[in-house]
Amino acid sequence: MLKHFYNGFLCLTLTAVLISCENHPVDTLPSVKSDSLQFAALIDEWNKAHNEKDSASLEMQYDDSILFYGVGAERKKCIALKTALFRKYPAFEQHTSGPVHVERISENECRCSFGKKVKLKNTAVTYPAYLIFRKTKEGWKIKTESDLATDRFLDSRKDGSLRQQELSASDSVRLMNEIDFRNENKSGL
Repeated sequence: MLKHFYNGFLCLTLTAVLISCENHPVDTLPSVKSDSLQFAALIDEWNKAHNEKDSASLEMQYDDSILFYGVGAERKKCIALKTALFRKYPAFEQHTSGPVHVERISENECRCSFGKKVKLKNTAVTYPAYLIFRKTKEGWKIKTESDLATDRFLDSRKDGSLRQQELSASDSVRLMNEIDFRNENKSGL
């Protein structure tokens, strides 16, 4: 009798395990969770380096070449632009808001999307931002830094369809500061 009970219990347990795995492949669940945690930690480091104006830390986080708000740049150029930003806006702060959404682009690349709140002077603006990380022999490095407002602005310049009224107020404030920042740094930093 005990043997039949044990066999029945074992069959029920195995059936329950198989049914629970049917819609969720076992090999993908841990990687999604660990990717999210890993990239959230990398974004926290990136955020902290900005708030502490730690250019050395930022330099370690970026890849050799970066697509930086739609413009290709070498790491040193990107760090020089960040340093100039920190000098121009000593009260600069940025914070992420909401969850980090991780999308695997390939085995060696992930796009992380999140809300980002930036304060330059007395104005704080929140907008959807993203970083694309590339896996290198030194670990994950930022290969792209941008946000959806900049992407929209750059796309509109390509086809000439952007009208000023299509920009939200927060887009306009952020873009004015960014354009001011870019114009100021055209001097070959």
